[in-house]
Amino acid sequence: MYSILPAFVSALFLGFGAYVLLTEGVTRLSVPFALMCATTFFWQGTWAFLFQTSDAELAAVLVKAGYFFILFLPTTFYHFVIEVSGRRGERSLLIGSYALSLLLAVLLRTGNEVVDGYGTFFFGKYPQAGTLHPVHVAQTVVLACRSAWLLFVARRQTQAHERRRLLDLCLFSLCLYGLAASDYAVNYGAAFYPMGAVFIAISLGILAVTIVRYGLMRPYLIAAAVAHEVATPLAAIGMHAEEIGNALPELMRGYQLAVQHGLCADALHPGQVERLSSLASSIRRQVDSTSTVVEMSLASLALDRFGRRSLEMGAILRQPVYHPVSVVFLDDSADFLHALRGLFPDAPTDRYFTSAREALAFVASQEARQTAANLAAGAVWSAFEKNGGNALGEDVMADAARFGDIAALVVDYEMPEMNGLEFLAAVKDLACTRILLTAVADESRAVEAFNAGLIDFYVKKSDPAMTRKLRGAIDDAKRKFCARRGHIGLHGVGAVYANRRTADVLHELAQRERLVEYYWRPDQNAVLTFDVEGNAGVFLAWDARDCAAQCDVVADEGGPGTWREEMAARRVMPVFWPHEAYRPGMARVEFATPKPVPGLDDAHTSWTRIGDPGLASGLITFAAWRAATGAPGGGGRFA
Repeated sequence: MYSILPAFVSALFLGFGAYVLLTEGVTRLSVPFALMCATTFFWQGTWAFLFQTSDAELAAVLVKAGYFFILFLPTTFYHFVIEVSGRRGERSLLIGSYALSLLLAVLLRTGNEVVDGYGTFFFGKYPQAGTLHPVHVAQTVVLACRSAWLLFVARRQTQAHERRRLLDLCLFSLCLYGLAASDYAVNYGAAFYPMGAVFIAISLGILAVTIVRYGLMRPYLIAAAVAHEVATPLAAIGMHAEEIGNALPELMRGYQLAVQHGLCADALHPGQVERLSSLASSIRRQVDSTSTVVEMSLASLALDRFGRRSLEMGAILRQPVYHPVSVVFLDDSADFLHALRGLFPDAPTDRYFTSAREALAFVASQEARQTAANLAAGAVWSAFEKNGGNALGEDVMADAARFGDIAALVVDYEMPEMNGLEFLAAVKDLACTRILLTAVADESRAVEAFNAGLIDFYVKKSDPAMTRKLRGAIDDAKRKFCARRGHIGLHGVGAVYANRRTADVLHELAQRERLVEYYWRPDQNAVLTFDVEGNAGVFLAWDARDCAAQCDVVADEGGPGTWREEMAARRVMPVFWPHEAYRPGMARVEFATPKPVPGLDDAHTSWTRIGDPGLASGLITFAAWRAATGAPGGGGRFA
């Protein structure tokens, strides 16, 4: 009779694990949850046989077999909590806990230090504690307290009502899980029926329903689905549209010549030729529009803790940032590295290594500071809650060490100390782009590494277009790396700057005018630019709403009527730096000629050189950093 409960609970946990895995798939959350279910399934299944056996030898085997899984149960729960709370920094403690569980499991199988036989009670046989059993009890208490603290901190930091409810359920589940520790008293001789499995069953049942019904995993699943199932096909459609746009005019001219010379009949309907000519641009606009929604959705997921009441999804925008960063090149051929250095003569922060060991040491020294920070947590979020404003994020200009950050690793595959994939696997936690240089024979390995997510790009050394492809990949890597540190504009402020077409105009300007860095400034809603010598400029981007607002300020503050007329007609864009808009008595105002943003209706940009930008204390430019550190003015340094 006493075996019915553990047998029932064992089957129940098998159902819990299968339910979540089949419903949600394999994710960071479903895997530790399934591990909890699996350990409980085997534990309770073993107890179902233990409670009814009368064979002493079989009982001794079942005692140790069942307790083997109990040793891992607290750690699997802690693993689950780490994923729920998003505290990946707990990894070292998690690994240590798994190691301790494994050590106790080995001692369990080889001696009586953890479990010393069994006692006989009214319900059947049950394990007796050995001399090291208190270590497992202490481990359970520590992990339970740590899990509660992580959930409490995560709940305190989030403002989203639904996520707070999910974390409340997780805390309640943890409390029930803690009640199951009463079973330990039976290990020390207390004579009562061990009901811990019931508490754990209710606890994990709540988690299973929470995961599936209330979408505890959905932010991760949505992000993955968007990234892989939407963003990639959209990019492919956009490239195909550009190819159509390039080839279609020639094809249409050939078709019209063929019709004129009677080589074929004109089968197109009236007006169809005109519509075809605009087909590529129409597709491109639709792709851009959808891509913007995708990016905003991902930003909304990243900032879930704001809550639905405080922010609209469409009000979250990432603003442009670009500055010199480091690229690490690794190849055992010094001659090849010197040739690469010649391709990037204006990148003094790049580093070149012929030794994989030295490169690993250098990357390790940079890895800690490049850990991505949550902009909606900690001091940054607290400051925003206190002061308010139109943008969230730390001012990257205040970070003098940003120029040494590693944006990309360019690694040769074939090297004597270790191959390129082994090197990249050793630095897999560094947040940067990974580019593998291969020979023809290595291409299959590069493809496998790309499909496994170990590299982002690979270039064959024998490819005639290697130089162009490598330049493009590194430029994209730098832009992507810097963009992660841009302010997040709120309430629609600076929306036009965050549009990809405006960002492309700005980056093309930077390449044309040899600008090495630019930063969107929230107080002025403008982009401040600098060349390598530190000379400043201001880039403005206004849509119809921005222009109308600027015109209204000029009128309200008693500014010249001619300015307002010229601005409204889009003939001039005045630069009111260091202010966002017109102020009475401004000593000097620069005027620039606005240029339309291709493909973006009613949006115009301008760029104007200015004198002293009036930077606040603590903000540093690349020119100032180079002067202060004595960094070289040419290409990067060899190790």
